[in-house]
Amino acid sequence: MEMTDYMCSRKSIHLLTYGASIDLFSLHHEIPKSEVEEILKNDNMIYCTFFTTTYRGIWKGKEVVIKVFKIEGSVSWTSFTKEITLLSILSHPNLCPFYGASTDKEMPFLVMKYIPRETLRDILKREREAKDPKERVLDTSLVVNMCMNAANGLHYLHQKKLIHGYIKPENFLIDEHYNLFLMNFGVTDKCIYNILPHDSFIWMAPEVLADKERDHRSDSFSLAIVLWEMVAKKVPYNDIVPRFEIVFKILQERFREEIPDDVDPQLGQVIRRLWEQEVDARMEMEHLLEVLYEMRDGLG
Repeated sequence: MEMTDYMCSRKSIHLLTYGASIDLFSLHHEIPKSEVEEILKNDNMIYCTFFTTTYRGIWKGKEVVIKVFKIEGSVSWTSFTKEITLLSILSHPNLCPFYGASTDKEMPFLVMKYIPRETLRDILKREREAKDPKERVLDTSLVVNMCMNAANGLHYLHQKKLIHGYIKPENFLIDEHYNLFLMNFGVTDKCIYNILPHDSFIWMAPEVLADKERDHRSDSFSLAIVLWEMVAKKVPYNDIVPRFEIVFKILQERFREEIPDDVDPQLGQVIRRLWEQEVDARMEMEHLLEVLYEMRDGLG
């Protein structure tokens, strides 16, 4: 695996590629701040993290989200330029559409299509809290279809020699028809894992937890954990206390959650193939798609 390193003022940022390098250039449409100033007001804010603040509004007749980067201290200028570089050169039905960005260093931001529903995390929370099983929407058919969306998007990235690197329910957007879109892919700071939300390691592959070489099959492992959440309707490793014991159990004991008995046997086998401890044993996206298409046809 070849991992292209770029140094910035405080830390080393990595464009997550394997087997190839990607040059930093941008073909993005530059959007002046004056076009979005009305959107960038607190009452339009929908999400805030350590790294970014996200707003929702109308830009040129389109419903959009605007992601404003916090450059000082947490996210480097290099990281921002890499993200817009990737968004400018990638296009796929299961990647969140990108309209343009501002490279004004006083307030850098990017503009993307608003997906009118929620994240997979929101859906999973409702599934877990549903008192009546009839209130749950994630049946086998829908899980297979949503997993196909994720696998299609990931297969596209992997064909481009890119690793998503940050698969978790928050990074899957779901529209009103339950179509799934990937976001926040391809740019990761190895040091950033120290300041990510405390539960982010739950979805990380063993080689990532051990800070070893990773490739596209690290995404396979992470997808397996998300898929388990969808079928089990539970938080992964929720019974393990203290939480830092999870890392030890995954690395040293090769611990995995039990797959519920009522899960479709083929889907259970898919999860097991995706979360194999050994990287070379894991199912890749191309094979996963073949299996999922067969499952979908069988489900009618």
